[in-house]
Amino acid sequence: MTPGLSIITVNFNNKDGFIKTADSVIAQTWGDYEWIIIDGGSTDGSAEVIREYAEKSGKVAFWCSERDGGIYEGMNKGIAAASGRYLYFLNSGDYLREPASLEGIFAFDFDEDIVFGDMMLEGDDGGYVIWRYKNRLHPSDLLYGFLPHQNMFIKARLFGGGGYRTDLRLVSDWAHYTAAICRGNASYRHIHTVLAVNQRGGVSGSAGHWYIQKAERRMAVREIFTPLQRFCYIFTVASLRNKIYKVSLRLKKLSEKLNRRGAGE
Repeated sequence: MTPGLSIITVNFNNKDGFIKTADSVIAQTWGDYEWIIIDGGSTDGSAEVIREYAEKSGKVAFWCSERDGGIYEGMNKGIAAASGRYLYFLNSGDYLREPASLEGIFAFDFDEDIVFGDMMLEGDDGGYVIWRYKNRLHPSDLLYGFLPHQNMFIKARLFGGGGYRTDLRLVSDWAHYTAAICRGNASYRHIHTVLAVNQRGGVSGSAGHWYIQKAERRMAVREIFTPLQRFCYIFTVASLRNKIYKVSLRLKKLSEKLNRRGAGE
C-alpha cells in the first residue's frame, strides 16, 4: 500500500544532528509514512547510528551511506527511492516539533500540490524565532523570498520522475517550487502551524555561501520570470521588504565588525 508520506533525511558527518532528527521521527503518533535516509559517506560514525535506527524503527524503507555530489544529489536518491504520495525533506539536524506534528497536519483535509506551514528557527542561544507566511502568495514573494523547505510537503508527481537540479548547489529547492507555482500553476496551501524546527547554521545560510546563493538565484530567476515580470515586481512590497532586510544585514555586519575592532584595541 502506498504510504501517504515519504520522509527523506539527508545526512553528512552530522551524527548528533541525525540523532535529534531521528528521535523526532520515530516518536510520531501518526504512522502512514516511510522513512528514507541518505548519508553522503560520513566518517563520523553516522552510518552505524543509521543502521541502529533502521533496525529498531521499522519505518526505514531504504537507507544508504556512500559518497555523492552534494545535498541535492542526496535528495534525488531519496526521491528515486520514495513511494509516498507526498515527499517531505527533513534533513539532519532539523526535527519535528512534537510527537503529534504529523498527526496534527494530516488532520487537515488537503490535496494541493504543495502544502507548507510556518518556520521556527532555533538559535544558538536556545531561543526560537517563528516566521509567519501568507495564505496567498504573489510571485514577487517567491522572487524575493522563500518557503520553508523543512515545513513543506510536495506531491511526488511534481518531480516528474526526476529530482532537483544539481547544477544549483544551494537554491535548487527554491527554484523547483518557485517554478512549479509561478510557471506550472501548481496548487498550494498554507497551514498555520509549525511542523518542524530548523537549526540555524545550515550550508545555504552561512555567510561564506551568500554570494554563491545570490548568483544561483539570479540565474534561476532569469529562467523562471520574464524581463517584464522582473521589472514590475521591483515595485512590490516583497521587493521593498527584501531591500530593507539586506540593509539591516549590512548594518548588523558593520556593527559586529566595529565591535570586534573596538574589543581588540
